[in-house]
Parts: sequence; C-alpha cells; structure tokens
Amino acid sequence: MANSKKKAINKTLTRNKVKKPSDKKEVQENLKKIDNPFKITKNSFMVLRNNWTLFALIMVLYFFLSMFFVHGFSLGGDLQTVNSKYAHSDAFTRGINLVGSVISSSQGTTSSASVYQTFFGVVVSLAVIYCLREIYANRKVTVRNAFYRGMGSIIPSILILSLIAIELIPFLISAVLYAYFFGSQININLFEKIIVLIPCTLLIWLTCYWVTNSIIAFYISTLPEMEPLMALREAKKIVKKRRLKIFARIIIFPIILFLTIFIIMIPISLYLTAIAAWIYFILGLASLIFFNSYMYSLYRELI
Repeated sequence: MANSKKKAINKTLTRNKVKKPSDKKEVQENLKKIDNPFKITKNSFMVLRNNWTLFALIMVLYFFLSMFFVHGFSLGGDLQTVNSKYAHSDAFTRGINLVGSVISSSQGTTSSASVYQTFFGVVVSLAVIYCLREIYANRKVTVRNAFYRGMGSIIPSILILSLIAIELIPFLISAVLYAYFFGSQININLFEKIIVLIPCTLLIWLTCYWVTNSIIAFYISTLPEMEPLMALREAKKIVKKRRLKIFARIIIFPIILFLTIFIIMIPISLYLTAIAAWIYFILGLASLIFFNSYMYSLYRELI
C-alpha cells in the first residue's frame, strides 16, 4: 500500500516535470536557467493576457465573495475630508495622504472579515494555480474545474501556509528588537547598536532561508496526491545552492507591484476621489492573480 502510494506521487512529479537535482553539476546548470524578474513578469503577464476571459471570471467571483463576506459593499473612509485637510499642500503630498487613507480603509473591519479574506485568498490562489498548470500543459480548463478540482490540495496548501506563518516569527522578533532599541528613547552607543543588529540580521536571514523553501513547497503542494512533507523535501532539492537568487526574485515582485499600484493610485485619488477606494480594491484583487501567475512562472523556471 505504501509503495503504491509512493509510486503514484513519483508519477505525479514526473508528469508535472518536477526535476530532482541529483548532483552539483545539475544544480549549477539549473542555476543558469533562472530568468531575471522582468522576463518572468513578462511571461506571467502574457499568460494572463492570452487567457484573460478565464482569469477575469475568477476575479469577478473573488470580487463578489469579498464584497458579501468581507466589506459588505462599503468601501472607503471620508476621503473628501482628508482631501480638504491637505488642500493647501502640494498635489503629491495630498495624493500620498489620500492613498494612505484609501489603503487603511480598504482592510477588513472585523476579525471574522479578516478570516474570510484570508480563506478566499487561499481558495482563489488555488483556483488560479490550477488554471495555470492546465494552461502550461495545453489542456482545456474552465472556471468550474478550477474551483472544483483545484481545491483538492487545499489541506496540504493550508498546512504549508501555516508553516510559512511560523517561519515569519524570527522576522517579527527582529522587528520588535529593532523598534525597541532604535525607535525608543533608549540611548545606546555605536558598539551596542552593532551588538543588537547582529542577532536582528541573523533572525531575518533565518526567516528568508526558511521561507524561500516553503513558498516553493506551497506551489508543489498543489500537485495531485502531493503531501506537505513530500512538497517540502522536493522544494529543498529545487532551491539547493540558489536560495539567495530565488528569494530575490520572490521579494522583488510584490515590492514593484505595490509601488506600481501606489503610483497609479496617486492621480486617481486626486481626481477620482469618489471611486478611488473601489479602484484600489479591484487592483488588489487583480494583484493576487498576477502574483500567483508570477510565482508559478518562477516555479516553472526552477524545475
């Protein structure tokens, strides 16, 4: 029974082209194949554009789920008041404050709303990943199949995401230490600052080391018949000898995506204040789909 299950998982890995680096030479060859973030972004955008109807339908479903269970069709604070408050400031400063108000008002207002938001984010991510896997395999896919068949890996995926949350603890500890010693009124000399920075840096590095493996494991865990521990083992082999490059490609995209949305929202908040919160909300939904498309494209580069 155990042998047959192991064979089934190996068959799944083979069918989905998850290669196993067997020696140092193969790892070095794989390292050269990783595209730069801009090319990966372009490839992921092309996939979304060529299948825009499919992903647009998924985003529409995501929109209504978020409206009903998270926001309740009420978005945005009193932006007109914020606009009036900074009326005498320059346009750029006023725009930044308006965007900040839009972002803060677009979050879920209750703990239950945050739970719904997280759950729907996971569900939509799994549906998008299923669509991407079928598209790259040149198989026909529908929205119904994406939500029915794509949810088969929801338990392994949630377990991997829970592990990622735990792996962020060293980073949070580092942030608390930094805020306490550098953001408070405590007076410390240069030597003491260095002493504090060393453990902070090590804690951040530890989180980066762990998270790089687990994020790739999340996308592996969406494969049929894949178990969390198997996904983590396969991810460890894939990221071997190239964690830093992979992490750089993982972290740079959300930063660029956030900055792009922020810049887009400045003129919208200034001149379309009444609907700025709605536009930001829609861009936020689209960014989740775009992020998964980028990450899946990166994942395929690695295998």
